[in-house]
Amino acid sequence: MKKLLVMSVCAFMLFFSQNLLAQKGDWEKIGQQKVDYKVERDVFNINSKRGKFTKLQIKVKGGDVNFRDMKVYFGNGNVQDVSLRNVIKAGSESRVIDLDGNERNITKIEFVYDTKNNEKHKATVMVFAKD
Repeated sequence: MKKLLVMSVCAFMLFFSQNLLAQKGDWEKIGQQKVDYKVERDVFNINSKRGKFTKLQIKVKGGDVNFRDMKVYFGNGNVQDVSLRNVIKAGSESRVIDLDGNERNITKIEFVYDTKNNEKHKATVMVFAKD
């Protein structure tokens, strides 16, 4: 009985935390991708209706992800190299990433990452943005 209660509370907290990030202020989910077990480069093409943002945050679910590189591309041709070279655990998120300049029109975000070798499930990476 106690185990069932603990599992129910954990499931509720996981569901609540996934939705909390998207509901805080003006956060919008602008991309999502499954991560393979090998090192890979993924490009998130951004087609947001709101367009211009000042902050990003990365959320991971399903498995730990080892981030090796992150670049944000803007409509004016500028590129911001984001120092996100660490492991984000499943169910966790990155720090809030401030974008250079004022409101920025993001066209794409490029990641180089992999799931940790001991993961049995593919992870999912979600990108949230705030204006």
